[in-house]
Amino acid sequence: MDNKETNLFDLLVKFLHWCGNIILHCFKALGAAMRLSYQHWLIICVSIVLCVSLGIYYSRSSNRRYSADIVLHINGSNHAVLKQILQPVLEPVNKKVSEDLSTANFLGGEDIIEGIKRVKAHYVIDCLRDSTIDYVDWQNKSTLTDTIKYVLPDYLALRVVTTRPDLLPTVQAALLNKLNNNSVLRANFEKFKAEHERNYLIYAAQIEKLDSLTSRLYLEEPTLMGIDLRNNSLLVGEQRRQTFAEEFREYIKKAKYESEQLALCTNPVVPVNDFALQHKAVNGRLKMIALGIVVGWLIGVALALFSEKRKKIKEYLKREV
Repeated sequence: MDNKETNLFDLLVKFLHWCGNIILHCFKALGAAMRLSYQHWLIICVSIVLCVSLGIYYSRSSNRRYSADIVLHINGSNHAVLKQILQPVLEPVNKKVSEDLSTANFLGGEDIIEGIKRVKAHYVIDCLRDSTIDYVDWQNKSTLTDTIKYVLPDYLALRVVTTRPDLLPTVQAALLNKLNNNSVLRANFEKFKAEHERNYLIYAAQIEKLDSLTSRLYLEEPTLMGIDLRNNSLLVGEQRRQTFAEEFREYIKKAKYESEQLALCTNPVVPVNDFALQHKAVNGRLKMIALGIVVGWLIGVALALFSEKRKKIKEYLKREV
Protein backbone atom coordinates (compact mmCIF):
# COMPACT_ATOMS: atom_id res chain seq x y z
CA MET A 1 0.00 0.00 0.00
CA ASP A 2 1.32 3.47 -0.94
CA ASN A 3 2.29 5.81 1.85
CA LYS A 4 0.16 8.97 1.39
CA GLU A 5 1.21 10.74 4.57
CA THR A 6 2.30 14.38 4.11
CA ASN A 7 4.99 15.84 6.32
CA LEU A 8 5.88 19.45 7.07
CA PHE A 9 8.50 19.58 4.33
CA ASP A 10 5.97 18.51 1.67
CA LEU A 11 3.54 21.21 2.85
CA LEU A 12 6.32 23.81 2.69
CA VAL A 13 7.21 22.75 -0.87
CA LYS A 14 3.57 22.99 -1.96
CA PHE A 15 3.24 26.41 -0.37
CA LEU A 16 6.36 27.65 -2.19
CA HIS A 17 5.03 26.28 -5.48
CA TRP A 18 1.73 28.06 -4.86
CA CYS A 19 3.51 31.36 -4.12
CA GLY A 20 5.64 30.90 -7.24
CA ASN A 21 2.57 30.35 -9.41
CA ILE A 22 0.93 33.49 -8.03
CA ILE A 23 4.05 35.57 -8.77
CA LEU A 24 4.28 34.07 -12.26
CA HIS A 25 0.64 34.88 -13.03
CA CYS A 26 1.16 38.44 -11.75
CA PHE A 27 4.09 38.92 -14.13
CA LYS A 28 2.06 37.49 -17.00
CA ALA A 29 -0.85 39.83 -16.19
CA LEU A 30 1.53 42.79 -16.02
CA GLY A 31 3.07 41.82 -19.34
CA ALA A 32 -0.36 41.55 -20.97
CA ALA A 33 -1.33 44.94 -19.57
CA MET A 34 1.86 46.50 -21.00
CA ARG A 35 1.14 44.92 -24.37
CA LEU A 36 -2.40 46.34 -24.37
CA SER A 37 -1.04 49.74 -23.34
CA TYR A 38 1.34 49.72 -26.30
CA GLN A 39 -1.21 48.47 -28.83
CA HIS A 40 -4.07 50.72 -27.65
CA TRP A 41 -2.11 53.74 -26.44
CA LEU A 42 -4.80 56.16 -27.58
CA ILE A 43 -7.44 54.59 -25.31
CA ILE A 44 -4.96 54.54 -22.42
CA CYS A 45 -3.99 58.19 -22.88
CA VAL A 46 -7.60 59.38 -23.12
CA SER A 47 -8.53 57.42 -19.99
CA ILE A 48 -5.57 58.82 -18.03
CA VAL A 49 -6.27 62.40 -19.13
CA LEU A 50 -9.92 62.13 -18.10
CA CYS A 51 -9.12 60.63 -14.69
CA VAL A 52 -6.37 63.18 -14.00
CA SER A 53 -8.78 65.97 -14.94
CA LEU A 54 -11.33 64.60 -12.49
CA GLY A 55 -8.62 64.39 -9.82
CA ILE A 56 -7.61 68.02 -10.39
CA TYR A 57 -11.25 69.11 -10.22
CA TYR A 58 -11.84 67.10 -7.04
CA SER A 59 -8.76 68.67 -5.40
CA ARG A 60 -9.70 72.28 -6.25
CA SER A 61 -9.18 74.86 -3.51
CA SER A 62 -12.88 75.17 -2.63
CA ASN A 63 -13.16 71.39 -2.20
CA ARG A 64 -9.98 70.73 -0.19
CA ARG A 65 -10.75 68.39 2.68
CA TYR A 66 -8.85 68.44 5.95
CA SER A 67 -8.95 66.01 8.85
CA ALA A 68 -9.01 67.14 12.48
CA ASP A 69 -8.68 64.95 15.58
CA ILE A 70 -9.96 65.32 19.13
CA VAL A 71 -9.67 62.97 22.15
CA LEU A 72 -12.54 62.97 24.66
CA HIS A 73 -12.31 61.88 28.30
CA ILE A 74 -15.54 60.40 29.66
CA ASN A 75 -16.44 60.78 33.33
CA GLY A 76 -18.87 58.20 34.69
CA SER A 77 -19.71 56.44 31.41
CA ASN A 78 -17.71 54.52 28.81
CA HIS A 79 -16.97 54.74 25.11
CA ALA A 80 -19.80 52.33 24.22
CA VAL A 81 -22.40 54.65 25.75
CA LEU A 82 -20.82 57.69 24.12
CA LYS A 83 -20.73 56.04 20.68
CA GLN A 84 -24.40 55.18 21.01
CA ILE A 85 -25.27 58.79 21.83
CA LEU A 86 -23.10 60.00 18.93
CA GLN A 87 -24.88 57.84 16.33
CA PRO A 88 -26.49 60.87 14.58
CA VAL A 89 -22.94 62.15 13.98
CA LEU A 90 -21.11 58.87 13.31
CA GLU A 91 -23.87 57.37 11.15
CA PRO A 92 -25.67 60.44 9.79
CA VAL A 93 -29.25 60.15 8.58
CA ASN A 94 -30.40 62.29 5.69
CA LYS A 95 -32.58 65.15 6.84
CA LYS A 96 -35.24 64.13 4.32
CA VAL A 97 -35.46 60.68 5.90
CA SER A 98 -35.65 61.85 9.52
CA GLU A 99 -35.04 65.39 10.63
CA ASP A 100 -34.91 64.41 14.32
CA LEU A 101 -32.06 61.95 13.71
CA SER A 102 -30.02 64.21 11.43
CA THR A 103 -26.60 65.57 12.35
CA ALA A 104 -27.83 69.14 11.94
CA ASN A 105 -30.59 68.60 14.50
CA PHE A 106 -28.17 66.88 16.89
CA LEU A 107 -25.61 69.71 16.83
CA GLY A 108 -28.11 72.53 16.54
CA GLY A 109 -28.23 73.80 12.98
CA GLU A 110 -27.15 73.43 9.36
CA ASP A 111 -24.64 76.28 9.68
CA ILE A 112 -22.69 74.33 12.32
CA ILE A 113 -22.19 71.20 10.22
CA GLU A 114 -21.37 73.08 7.02
CA GLY A 115 -18.41 71.44 5.34
CA ILE A 116 -18.40 68.27 7.47
CA LYS A 117 -18.02 65.22 5.22
CA ARG A 118 -17.64 62.45 7.77
CA VAL A 119 -16.95 61.76 11.45
CA LYS A 120 -15.37 58.53 12.68
CA ALA A 121 -14.78 57.23 16.22
CA HIS A 122 -11.54 55.49 17.21
CA TYR A 123 -10.38 53.68 20.33
CA VAL A 124 -7.64 54.97 22.61
CA ILE A 125 -5.01 52.35 23.47
CA ASP A 126 -3.10 51.75 26.72
CA CYS A 127 -0.36 49.16 26.12
CA LEU A 128 0.99 49.06 29.70
CA ARG A 129 -2.41 49.17 31.47
CA ASP A 130 -1.31 52.14 33.57
CA SER A 131 -4.30 54.35 32.65
CA THR A 132 -2.06 56.42 30.38
CA ILE A 133 -2.75 57.05 26.70
CA ASP A 134 -0.12 55.37 24.52
CA TYR A 135 -1.68 56.01 21.13
CA VAL A 136 -4.96 56.29 19.24
CA ASP A 137 -5.93 53.44 16.93
CA TRP A 138 -6.65 55.53 13.84
CA GLN A 139 -6.41 52.39 11.64
CA ASN A 140 -9.08 50.51 13.66
CA LYS A 141 -6.85 47.47 14.09
CA SER A 142 -7.61 46.86 17.78
CA THR A 143 -10.55 44.99 19.28
CA LEU A 144 -12.22 45.12 22.68
CA THR A 145 -11.06 41.56 23.40
CA ASP A 146 -7.39 42.28 22.61
CA THR A 147 -5.28 41.44 25.68
CA ILE A 148 -2.17 43.26 24.46
CA LYS A 149 -3.66 46.50 23.13
CA TYR A 150 -5.92 47.44 26.03
CA VAL A 151 -8.73 49.80 25.01
CA LEU A 152 -9.26 52.54 27.58
CA PRO A 153 -12.99 52.48 28.41
CA ASP A 154 -13.17 56.14 29.48
CA TYR A 155 -11.65 57.65 26.32
CA LEU A 156 -12.85 58.05 22.75
CA ALA A 157 -11.17 59.81 19.82
CA LEU A 158 -13.02 61.46 16.94
CA ARG A 159 -11.66 62.26 13.47
CA VAL A 160 -13.59 64.83 11.45
CA VAL A 161 -13.07 65.43 7.72
CA THR A 162 -14.28 68.88 6.67
CA THR A 163 -13.91 71.49 3.96
CA ARG A 164 -14.45 74.27 6.53
CA PRO A 165 -11.67 74.00 9.14
CA ASP A 166 -12.53 77.52 10.33
CA LEU A 167 -15.78 76.12 11.80
CA LEU A 168 -14.05 73.47 13.95
CA PRO A 169 -14.21 75.56 17.19
CA THR A 170 -17.95 76.00 16.62
CA VAL A 171 -18.40 72.28 15.98
CA GLN A 172 -16.43 71.42 19.14
CA ALA A 173 -18.48 73.79 21.29
CA ALA A 174 -21.78 72.48 19.91
CA LEU A 175 -20.68 68.85 20.33
CA LEU A 176 -19.55 69.27 23.94
CA ASN A 177 -22.64 71.28 24.82
CA LYS A 178 -24.88 68.51 23.47
CA LEU A 179 -22.99 65.72 25.24
CA ASN A 180 -22.63 67.50 28.59
CA ASN A 181 -26.36 68.20 28.69
CA ASN A 182 -27.33 64.63 27.88
CA SER A 183 -29.44 63.22 30.72
CA VAL A 184 -27.76 59.78 30.75
CA LEU A 185 -24.20 61.13 30.70
CA ARG A 186 -25.09 63.76 33.30
CA ALA A 187 -26.63 61.23 35.73
CA ASN A 188 -23.64 58.88 35.43
CA PHE A 189 -21.29 61.81 35.92
CA GLU A 190 -22.95 62.95 39.14
CA LYS A 191 -22.67 59.44 40.65
CA PHE A 192 -19.07 59.15 39.47
CA LYS A 193 -18.04 62.49 40.96
CA ALA A 194 -19.79 61.83 44.29
CA GLU A 195 -18.05 58.47 44.59
CA HIS A 196 -14.58 59.95 44.02
CA GLU A 197 -15.26 62.84 46.42
CA ARG A 198 -16.25 60.34 49.10
CA ASN A 199 -13.17 58.17 48.46
CA TYR A 200 -10.87 61.19 48.59
CA LEU A 201 -12.29 62.30 51.94
CA ILE A 202 -11.85 58.79 53.34
CA TYR A 203 -8.20 58.55 52.25
CA ALA A 204 -7.43 62.08 53.42
CA ALA A 205 -8.92 61.27 56.84
CA GLN A 206 -6.84 58.09 57.09
CA ILE A 207 -3.67 60.02 56.26
CA GLU A 208 -4.47 62.57 58.98
CA LYS A 209 -5.11 59.83 61.54
CA LEU A 210 -1.86 58.04 60.70
CA ASP A 211 0.04 61.31 60.95
CA SER A 212 -1.51 62.04 64.34
CA LEU A 213 -0.77 58.54 65.61
CA THR A 214 2.83 58.67 64.45
CA SER A 215 3.36 62.04 66.14
CA ARG A 216 1.98 60.67 69.40
CA LEU A 217 4.20 57.58 69.34
CA TYR A 218 7.36 59.56 68.68
CA LEU A 219 6.75 62.70 70.70
CA GLU A 220 4.66 61.71 73.70
CA GLU A 221 6.06 58.29 74.70
CA PRO A 222 9.57 57.89 76.20
CA THR A 223 12.34 56.93 73.78
CA LEU A 224 15.20 56.34 76.20
CA MET A 225 17.05 53.08 76.31
CA GLY A 226 16.88 51.21 79.61
CA ILE A 227 14.31 49.50 81.78
CA ASP A 228 10.58 49.96 81.36
CA LEU A 229 7.70 48.27 83.21
CA ARG A 230 4.55 47.79 81.16
CA ASN A 231 1.57 45.56 81.92
CA ASN A 232 3.52 43.69 84.63
CA SER A 233 6.28 42.97 82.08
CA LEU A 234 9.88 44.12 82.41
CA LEU A 235 11.27 45.50 79.13
CA VAL A 236 15.03 45.94 78.88
CA GLY A 237 16.89 47.62 76.03
CA GLU A 238 15.83 49.86 73.16
CA GLN A 239 12.08 50.13 72.72
CA ARG A 240 11.37 50.15 68.95
CA ARG A 241 8.46 52.17 67.63
CA GLN A 242 5.96 50.92 65.09
CA THR A 243 6.09 52.90 61.85
CA PHE A 244 3.36 53.38 59.28
CA ALA A 245 5.45 54.15 56.20
CA GLU A 246 3.78 51.55 53.99
CA GLU A 247 0.31 52.62 55.03
CA PHE A 248 1.24 56.25 54.45
CA ARG A 249 2.46 55.54 50.92
CA GLU A 250 -0.60 53.48 50.07
CA TYR A 251 -3.11 56.08 51.26
CA ILE A 252 -1.17 58.94 49.67
CA LYS A 253 -1.14 57.04 46.37
CA LYS A 254 -4.89 56.43 46.56
CA ALA A 255 -5.62 60.01 47.57
CA LYS A 256 -3.51 61.29 44.67
CA TYR A 257 -5.44 59.11 42.23
CA GLU A 258 -8.79 60.35 43.56
CA SER A 259 -7.54 63.94 43.40
CA GLU A 260 -6.53 63.49 39.74
CA GLN A 261 -9.93 62.02 38.93
CA LEU A 262 -11.69 64.92 40.62
CA ALA A 263 -9.56 67.40 38.68
CA LEU A 264 -10.99 65.92 35.47
CA CYS A 265 -14.54 65.81 36.83
CA THR A 266 -15.65 69.17 35.49
CA ASN A 267 -18.18 67.75 33.00
CA PRO A 268 -19.45 64.37 31.76
CA VAL A 269 -17.23 64.71 28.67
CA VAL A 270 -13.98 66.68 28.79
CA PRO A 271 -11.72 67.22 25.74
CA VAL A 272 -8.11 66.17 26.30
CA ASN A 273 -7.20 68.54 23.46
CA ASP A 274 -8.98 70.87 21.09
CA PHE A 275 -9.43 69.83 17.48
CA ALA A 276 -5.93 69.27 16.04
CA LEU A 277 -5.99 70.12 12.33
CA GLN A 278 -3.70 68.28 9.91
CA HIS A 279 -2.12 70.79 7.54
CA LYS A 280 -2.02 68.49 4.51
CA ALA A 281 -5.33 68.11 2.70
CA VAL A 282 -6.84 64.65 2.44
CA ASN A 283 -7.38 65.25 -1.29
CA GLY A 284 -4.19 67.16 -2.09
CA ARG A 285 -3.42 68.08 -5.71
CA LEU A 286 -0.37 65.82 -6.19
CA LYS A 287 -2.07 62.90 -4.46
CA MET A 288 -5.13 63.17 -6.67
CA ILE A 289 -3.02 63.48 -9.86
CA ALA A 290 -1.05 60.35 -8.95
CA LEU A 291 -4.26 58.49 -8.12
CA GLY A 292 -5.80 59.68 -11.40
CA ILE A 293 -2.85 58.31 -13.39
CA VAL A 294 -3.06 54.88 -11.74
CA VAL A 295 -6.86 54.63 -11.94
CA GLY A 296 -6.88 55.99 -15.49
CA TRP A 297 -4.31 53.42 -16.61
CA LEU A 298 -6.26 50.54 -15.05
CA ILE A 299 -9.53 51.73 -16.63
CA GLY A 300 -7.74 52.19 -19.96
CA VAL A 301 -6.34 48.65 -19.84
CA ALA A 302 -9.82 47.30 -19.08
CA LEU A 303 -11.27 49.25 -22.05
CA ALA A 304 -8.45 48.10 -24.30
CA LEU A 305 -9.08 44.49 -23.32
CA PHE A 306 -12.79 44.95 -23.98
CA SER A 307 -11.99 46.47 -27.38
CA GLU A 308 -9.72 43.56 -28.27
CA LYS A 309 -12.20 40.91 -27.18
CA ARG A 310 -15.35 42.65 -28.45
CA LYS A 311 -15.93 40.14 -31.28
CA LYS A 312 -15.79 37.19 -28.90
CA ILE A 313 -18.07 39.04 -26.47
CA LYS A 314 -20.62 39.68 -29.25
CA GLU A 315 -20.51 36.03 -30.31
CA TYR A 316 -21.03 34.93 -26.69
CA LEU A 317 -24.00 37.28 -26.23
CA LYS A 318 -25.61 36.06 -29.49
CA ARG A 319 -25.14 32.43 -28.57
CA GLU A 320 -28.37 30.58 -27.85
CA VAL A 321 -28.83 29.05 -24.42
